[in-house]
This record gives sequence, C-alpha cells and structure tokens, in this order.
Amino acid sequence: MSAPQLQEHSDVPSEFPPEWADDERMAFLFSAFKQNREVNCTDWDSKMDFWAPLIISTCRRRGAVCVTLQELNQVFRRKGSVPLGLGMVIQNMVRRGRLQKESEFAANVDSGWLSWGVGLLLVRPLKWTLSTLLGTNRVPLEESYVVIELVKEKAAELLRVYRNSPLADHALLSFQDLRTLAAHVCPDETTLCLALLQLQREKQVTVSLHEGDKIVKFSQPGQGRVSPVSDVDLGIYQLQRSERLLGERVEALGQEAERCREEARTLLREGKKTQALRCLRGRKRVENRADRLHAQLDTVKAILDRIAHSSTDRLVMQAYQAGVAALRLSLKDVTVERAESLVDQIQELCDTQDEVNQALSGAALDGTNEDTEELEKELKSLLEDTAPCVPPTLPEVPNKPLSSGGAPGFAEDSFLASLPDVPDSQLGITDEELDRELSRLTLTDTVCLRVVSFRWQCVQRSTCKNALRYFLYPSLWIVGNLELRRLPDMGRISFSCLFPASWHFSLSPVGLPRLPCLSLRQFLFLVLLVGTLCVLYVLLVLGRGKHGWLHRDKQFHRYLARVTDVEATDTGNPNLNYGIVVDCGSSGSRVFVYCWPRHNGNPHDLLDIRQMRDQNRKPVVMKIKPGISELATAPEKASDYIYPLLSFAAQHIPKSKHQETPLYILCTAGMRVLPESQQEALLEDLRTDIPVHFNFLFSDSHVEVISGKQEGVYAWIGINFVLGRFDHIEDEEEALVEVQVPGSDHQEALVRKRTAGVLDMGGVSTQIAYEVPKTEEVAKNLLAEFNLGCDAHRTEHVYRVYVSTFLGFGGNAARQRYEESIVSKTLMENKLLGRHVGESSETPFLDPCLPLDLEDKIEQGGQSLFLRGTGDFDRCRLVLQPFMNKTNETQTSLNGVYQPPIDYQNSQFYGFSEFYYCTEDVLRMGGDYNATKYSRAAKSYCTTKWKTLRERFDRGLYASHADLHRLKYQCFKSAWMYAVFHLGFSFPTEYRNMKTALLVYDKEVQWTLGAILYRTRFLPLRDIQQEILKGAHSHWRGSFTFVINHYLFLACFLVVLLSILLYLLRLRRIHRRMLRNGLSSSSSSSTLWLEEGRGASAIPVTL
Repeated sequence: MSAPQLQEHSDVPSEFPPEWADDERMAFLFSAFKQNREVNCTDWDSKMDFWAPLIISTCRRRGAVCVTLQELNQVFRRKGSVPLGLGMVIQNMVRRGRLQKESEFAANVDSGWLSWGVGLLLVRPLKWTLSTLLGTNRVPLEESYVVIELVKEKAAELLRVYRNSPLADHALLSFQDLRTLAAHVCPDETTLCLALLQLQREKQVTVSLHEGDKIVKFSQPGQGRVSPVSDVDLGIYQLQRSERLLGERVEALGQEAERCREEARTLLREGKKTQALRCLRGRKRVENRADRLHAQLDTVKAILDRIAHSSTDRLVMQAYQAGVAALRLSLKDVTVERAESLVDQIQELCDTQDEVNQALSGAALDGTNEDTEELEKELKSLLEDTAPCVPPTLPEVPNKPLSSGGAPGFAEDSFLASLPDVPDSQLGITDEELDRELSRLTLTDTVCLRVVSFRWQCVQRSTCKNALRYFLYPSLWIVGNLELRRLPDMGRISFSCLFPASWHFSLSPVGLPRLPCLSLRQFLFLVLLVGTLCVLYVLLVLGRGKHGWLHRDKQFHRYLARVTDVEATDTGNPNLNYGIVVDCGSSGSRVFVYCWPRHNGNPHDLLDIRQMRDQNRKPVVMKIKPGISELATAPEKASDYIYPLLSFAAQHIPKSKHQETPLYILCTAGMRVLPESQQEALLEDLRTDIPVHFNFLFSDSHVEVISGKQEGVYAWIGINFVLGRFDHIEDEEEALVEVQVPGSDHQEALVRKRTAGVLDMGGVSTQIAYEVPKTEEVAKNLLAEFNLGCDAHRTEHVYRVYVSTFLGFGGNAARQRYEESIVSKTLMENKLLGRHVGESSETPFLDPCLPLDLEDKIEQGGQSLFLRGTGDFDRCRLVLQPFMNKTNETQTSLNGVYQPPIDYQNSQFYGFSEFYYCTEDVLRMGGDYNATKYSRAAKSYCTTKWKTLRERFDRGLYASHADLHRLKYQCFKSAWMYAVFHLGFSFPTEYRNMKTALLVYDKEVQWTLGAILYRTRFLPLRDIQQEILKGAHSHWRGSFTFVINHYLFLACFLVVLLSILLYLLRLRRIHRRMLRNGLSSSSSSSTLWLEEGRGASAIPVTL
C-alpha cells in the first residue's frame, strides 16, 4: 500500500484530461485491451498512451511513489464503472521498466552484474512464459508497484535536501535524523525507504547497521559514487553521537542544578535552613558532575575540530598537488635558456627598431654635413678602378700652381683655357654640353669651390682643360644617375674634390666592373677551386639524401608496394619470415600463407605483413570442403582432414623456415554451434597429430574456436592495416584524430591517423565495428581493447573497438523474415475479412519492395502467396522499419543493442558485401556513398517495369556477376540497406564519409590478415634487440654519419674561406712588390699597369 493512500477523486475533474467528460471516448478507453496488439495497433497504442501518463501524473500530484490496481480502480472510477484495461496497462509499464513490483525493487538493489544478467535474460522471460502459458498473468489487486520515475525524483530531491542542510558536514546520519530532515520530501517511512533504495541503486547512498541503529552515508559533491562505511566514519559518527549525548546530559544537569537552587530558596523562605543547606550541597554535586561532563564535551569537540581541520588540510594538499601538476604542465616547454633567448631576441628587435627610427628621423634632404665622411668612404669604394692592360702614353702635366689660393670667385675660364685639349671623339662631350653642365653648378658667394688635390692620367695628350672635362663630367654623371661606367679610352682617373656643401667624391675606375686579365696560374687555380666546390656540393647532396630524403622515399615505396603487391614472393630471401592461418569455416576450410621482411627495429612500427604469392603471382591460398564441423562424430579424423592444407603451405615455404613459421588454426561459425565437448575433441586431435607431421611453430593455444566478436575485430584490424591507418603520420593531409589511449597515465591526447569503421552485411548477418574513445562506456561483450604494438608499455597502438553482430539482419535473412510476415499477416486478414488476396495470380498481394509488375510466388508451410511488385521504394522503407526492432532509447541500434556515439564530422566507414552489391551491381554507384543520389537511383530502378529490367539484363548492361536473383530483389535489398544504415545504425542522410567496396587497393582483405597481425605482434622484439646491439657495436659508423650530416657544410665553408684568404695574401704581396718597384722607377710604370692594373704615383696639382 502506498503512502499517502490514493483515494477516489471522481469529484475533481480538473485532475483528469479533457477526454474525461466525453462519454463516447471514455467508453472506448474503459474497454478491455485486445490480447494481441497486432490485431489493431492504433487503438491499442492509443489507449496505452492515455492511461500510462495519467497513472504517473496522478501519483505525482498525490505524492505517492507506489500504487496498486485496487487504488487505481478507486481513483479512476467513473459513473460506477472502472477501467477494464488497467491490468494490461500495468503489465505493459512493468515490461517497459516504468513500474516494478515493490518486492523486486527492494531485492535488486545490491545485485551484481551476474545476478542482474540472469534475472534479465533468464528469470524474467521464464516467468513471463510460464504466466502466459498457465494463464496466471493477471495483476493482483493488492500488489504494490513502484513508479520508477517518481522514485527517481524523490531520490534526487532527498539528496539535494541533505546537501543543502547543516547535516551535510556529517559523514554518517542516523535514520531517525534523516527522517526528521526529509519529512517534507518523504512524508512517511515507506517513501523514504524507497528513495534510499533508489539512491543505493545509483551508488549515492549506503545503508548499514551500527550497534542496532540504522545509519546512512551519502556521497559527497564531486564524487561519482559513495564510498563504503569505514572505521574512520564510524569513529566520527561515535564522536558526534557522544557529543550530542553529552550535550543533552550537561543541559539536563544544568536544569537539575537550577531546580535544586530554587528548592533551596523556597526552603530558606520557610525557615528550613538545614534542608535548604542540603539542597545546596546536592546542587554543588550536580554542578561538579556537569563540569566534568562539560570538560569531556570540550574534549570531544576539540577532537572533532581537529578531524575537520585534517579534512581541510587534505583538501588543501590535494589542491596544492593539482596546482603543482598544472604548473609543471604549463611550464613543460619553458626553460631558462629559452627565456634568455627570447629576451635577447626582444632586445635585438628593439635595437633594430631604434636604428630604423633613427635612420628615418635623420634622413637629410637639404644637403647637410652629418654623414659626409660615410658618403665619402662609400663613393671611394665605388669609384676605384683597375688599369687597362696596355699602358697609354701619358701627357705632360703642369707641375706648378695655377692659382695662388682658393679664394671665392677665382677665374674658372683662365684655368680651363690653360688645360690641354683632348679629342672630343673619345668622350663625345662638346663644349656646349660642358658649359651647360657647369652652369648647373652655379656657386653663391658663401659656397667655395676648392680642389684639394687632383690626380689624373689620360690616354692622349695632357691638356688641363680636357682633364677638367674628365674630372667634371663623370662626377656629375655619377651624382645625377647613381651609375658608374668605365670610359673606353680612359686608363685610370683618381681624384678627390669638394663640390658645394657635402659633395665630396673619391673616384677610381679600379672598383668598376671589368674583365680581368688572368694569368695561366690564376686561371688554373680558379678552375681547381670551382671543381673542389662542385665535388663537395655533390657529396653534401648525397649525404643528405642518404640520411634524410631517402627515408621518406622508403616509406613511400613501402606504401606503394603494399598497394601494388602483385610480384612473386622471393623465397630465396633469408630475411623473409612466414606465417600460416587456417580458417575453418562452416562450409569449408582455407589456408592462407603470409610473409613479411625483418622488422626495421623501430618499436613504433608494425610488421609489414603481406600475402605470399607463388611463381605465377597468385596468392598462396587453398580451400577444401566440407567444413571441419562435419567431423564432429569422428574427431580422430580432424588431423587427416587438415593435412592437405598444411602440406600445401609447407611446399611453398622454404624448409629451413618451417621451424620458425607460426601456424594458427582458427575455427569460426561452423564450430561455434557444436557442443563444447565435441569442439574440444576435434581441437585435441589437431593439437596431438599436427606436431608429429609438421615442424611448424605450433602450440596448444594456436588452435581454438574464435567468437564472432574476435572475427569482427580481426576484420577491422586487417582492413585498417591495408589502408595504412596504423602507420605514423607522414602526410599533413592525412585525417587525424585525438584519442585518450586506454592504459595511458598522461592526460594529453594522442594524435594519430583516423581509423576506418567497417560495415559488413552478408546473407545472414550484419556486422559493425569502429573505434570508440576511452571516455565512452561500453559493455564488455561489445568492446574489444587490444594493443597491436610489440611493447606492452607503449600505448600508441592501443585501440578500443566496438563490435556487434546481428544475426537475421543480412540481406537474404531479412527477405525471409519479411516474406514470413506478409504471408502470416495476409492469410490472417483473409480469414478474418473473408478476402482472397494473394491466393491466385489474378488477385496478387501488392509488394512495394519488388520492381514494378514483377510477379513472384512464396511457398511456406504448404501455403502459397502470389506477389506483384509495385516498385514503391519509399513505401518499402516504411514497411521495413518495424523489422529493425529498435527501441525508443537513444544510442541504440538494431535489436535495441547499445551503440556508442559516432563522430560523423571526423570518421570514415567502409561498407562491404551487400553494401557494395546494392550500390554497384545494378545501380553502378559503388565507391563514395551519397544517400540522396542512392535513393534517387533506387527509386528509378524500382519504378522501372520488370520487362525493361530483364531486357537490360539480357543485353549485359549490368555487372558481370549480377544474376536474375539480384535483379528480382535489388529493390528490396536497396531499401533494406538504406534502412539499416540510416535507421538501424542512425547515420544521417548527409553523411558523406562512407565508401562501399569489394576490394581494398585491389585486394580482398580477409580477417585472417588481422588475426596473424595481432597474434605475431610480439615478434619484432627480437629484431629490435638486434638493432640495439648492432648500434652498440658500430658506434663509429653512427659517429661518421653524424659528422657527414652536421659538419660537411661547415667544412666546405672553411675550405672556401681559406682559399679566399690565401688569394688575398698573394695579391697583397704582389701589390707591395709593385709599390716598391714603382717608388724606385716612376718613369717605367707601364709594367705595373700590365701586372696589376695600377698606375704610377700621382703628381699633385694644386689649384
């Protein structure tokens, strides 16, 4: 019985929906339910949707969390009648988990996974079956049911009230204190107990007994679940209890002392002094006792305060630890050296900015004298020139002063007239041009034209006037055009002058570009130098290519070899290893031989496993029939059955490699259906006889029956391995993901290549497998966690893969289920309604899932049903939706199985088998899947008449392996694939990252590839150890490589620098010798012109 009790409130119509006043509607709702929902789904669901929410809302308004059928009959009594279907409503709500028997609710609080699973999968179905068969499925009137939704609300409110109360500081509470605290939330003890049971289910509360008292412990904010009651909690609870009792005792003693004092005062007034004195003595004893208890109370409070402080200190310590960890993480890439480097860079940039600002602010456009010396030096370096190879005949130069001083306004005309003439044809300068240029240099009275020194040498005759031409015109040319040119007939001009303001020039043709006259020794030296530089550059390129660029090329060629692996396996290569996998299926067994080169020694890489190919470049594969499960009654013949497969593999593998070649025999679907005893008998015969006849690496664990989950995981591994998703990141365009690796202690996410999900729809079953993040909680039977790496401590190849197989959801099995449904439904409707639909070809059943006008016939259980296709793709999809068996729960797929969320923005899936056949065989749309285009093409196919489709087939317009069966059921399978992909697995229609394929890189990928890759993952450890030892014994090679990589360029630079220095020293020595010779003989300076291009010492001329 719930509390508070539900009572009849037929006089309060506002509590009920508006339909309550409609007699006709209520007559329908008060009627009983049909036992079979399929008879009229609409009416059945309509009544159920009315009563179930009404029951919950009524209980919520009255504050009740339990309800009985008898109470509901009283509440919903209307005009003397009660609803006849409330029992069915309660059963349906129990089945959906909205109601639960009060006895079962209390019994399942502390049940573990095993008991919960047994109850869900065995006990409940068994009870329901027995009650249905025996007819005892009626709901008792007095049976109390718990409303799960309301209990959860009460539990959440109770937890909120506790955490907002002063008692939240207490680790443990007595049941009586909690009842007093939550009186307004849970008005009675039953409601409080049910709320506590719900909190126990949610792991937010634990209830235990201590010295006969019921105590409750709540989880603290921030905790995912409540911790068990510890001895510390009990000690604190005992102290708090003692504090409360001592406080109550001290208060009682204080009241008693006050009573004794009042009694003594009364006796004293009455003159009874002796009795009053006795009362005062009693008061004194009470006060002494109260003082002792008060001291004890103070001690207890001090202990509790210390405990509270210790809890605070623990929180502070945890905060400190978290802060230190966060600080360490934030300063991980910050070092003193980097900080100093950044400060230096900042200082350098600031200095550069100051220099730029200074240069911009100091740019003078008015011809000031601030940078005269710098400009003079720069012009001197630009105007130096070398002498010509043939010395000219020098003219005579005046050796006496032409003017007495440099006063302003000296006579330029007389000075020019005294200079010798030079042929105009050599320079192309006329007198008018010279006068025009000189007129541009008009001087004011304050500007002085003073020639400090004048040194000149020319080709023809020496005339002062023409020498001044040489002197003035090139100077103006240089200043005006910022350009230097060597005059054709001039050997050397060298002068210094001061024009107006800061025009100070130093011009020498030595600095002008020209073709040098090289001697034979100089020419040979330059050729040798250039050749040496070329050789060093070639060595540098080869060294860098060998140790840098070729690594990427090697990775590329390895990837390319995986794609185009069609060459015959070189069995003579001693570095090749081999492995054998035998797939014992239901219809037959196949042997696959794989090979791989030695591991490269990098612990981050996986083995490069490929399928072995014979001399004809065909894969080494052999198949025999029937399946090994056919030998269940004769297990001693198992080894004879598999002998041909192993002999075939042994012939292709070099005999010297047999002893180190692992052999795995893995049995699948056919063996799974056998009893365990028969399975073990077959496997034991293989374990015993195979080592006798073959010398392969074979142990007892190498032969087993694998589950469907393992088979799906192996298929996922094989496909992603062929796609290269387990390799390192080498291309920036590769799709990447961040994952939290299981088993990794660090908080940083690992960035690696995005793996591909796998969808496989066969004839009987459908399977899905994809990687899920670490944070996603998945049931263990649907999750596979494994490490493909050879080192268990490395987590870069740790993967969590969700795998689920759905039997009966393959293309053919779905068609069979669909046909069984329409046959039973049509025959039942014909029987009830007196119709004859489908009984003959004249009155066929119109099937929307068959092409237009296609006639078909179903024979089932001795009965026949004639069909005719209408080709309605959209209608077919709607008809197939109930076959998904999906529930209303979110994150569920086919059959209501949980499916972890998929990141549709950053994921990729490959669809095999029916996913490829449905898109490619007829529709010719294999590859990138597009839901819009696919549905449009499927609609077009379905609405095409069967006669037209048959004509196209006869003309060979469809795929070569498409047959009439494919044509007949293409419309159905297209709709089924669409429904499974978008409705069953909840992929949005905008999803564009699914590819349908039959082969991966032109190779059929078997799950056996993933099996051998996973089972041989530890083999690279041997090669890694060998690489480490080789590196230790050949340290000098590594040193040499290091020198080549890092110091070759520096050596080239030093060689070039040394050559330049030696050449400059030689030039300096020659220059000094020529200067000495020039001082001794100034008249024979022509030899110097020929050797080094330098002139004799200049003759000073003062103007």
